[in-house]
Amino acid sequence: MKDHGDTIELTIDVAPGVWVHCAVAGPSNAPALVLLPPLGGSGELFDPFRTNLAADHSVITCEPPGSGDSAAPRGIPSTRALARDVVDALHELGVERAHLFGISLGSFVAQWVAIDAPALVDHLVLASSASRGLAGAMPLTLQKLAIARGLVLPESPAKLTEALFAPHVLDDAAERKRIQAALEAHPHALAEVLWLAAAAAAHDARDQLARIGAPTLVLGGEDDEILPKDLQDELAAAIPGAVRLVIPGAGHAVAVDQPQRAARSVRHFLRNHPL
Repeated sequence: MKDHGDTIELTIDVAPGVWVHCAVAGPSNAPALVLLPPLGGSGELFDPFRTNLAADHSVITCEPPGSGDSAAPRGIPSTRALARDVVDALHELGVERAHLFGISLGSFVAQWVAIDAPALVDHLVLASSASRGLAGAMPLTLQKLAIARGLVLPESPAKLTEALFAPHVLDDAAERKRIQAALEAHPHALAEVLWLAAAAAAHDARDQLARIGAPTLVLGGEDDEILPKDLQDELAAAIPGAVRLVIPGAGHAVAVDQPQRAARSVRHFLRNHPL
């Protein structure tokens, strides 16, 4: 365990040689809110977003294997397998129930957590998400390759930011520097990135989404070119009672492009959609 001021970092063993890195911030007696980052991403990417939410939540950033400071993934690529690792880590932390926020690949993982461990999930927020991965992964092949390259090669974070983040973010020199530093701090082996990409491409929860009983918000950026609006609309329609919200001025990385607005939207949803 590492204590960095207001944030406590923990490494949790979920299987022999496999660990999940978690960071906990905010009041310990506040409602728990778990954040699951995107493909290969770390919690640092979302610092403004999670800092906002940590004002009145115990925010637990949980990096599945292959992401951030967690171990390499293993076995057959599967978002459902990553979800099992997340559930095991949360149980080890003593988390009995929490709000769950996942973005991009993290949202695929969050879907399976809500399906397979419903007692754990209070409210569910799926950001930049879809019910299936292959249909969203096949287009924009060059952009996908740019993302994978940026995660693997130290000289490529600038290309990765151009593929993922909104123009106004890239025009902010300080924010761009912060994002690139977060990406450079957690390089991953090509095999790990390809494992996660394969898991994302194979994701398909369509025949299970009706089992989700937690109040659900499907949140997306108006300018998301990675997972288009129709795929996110399809996801919302498949989950009973799901609320759909689109944030202007944001692309695929909606919680980075518009951190304050995204945090307000999450907080409003949690307060106004009781169980």
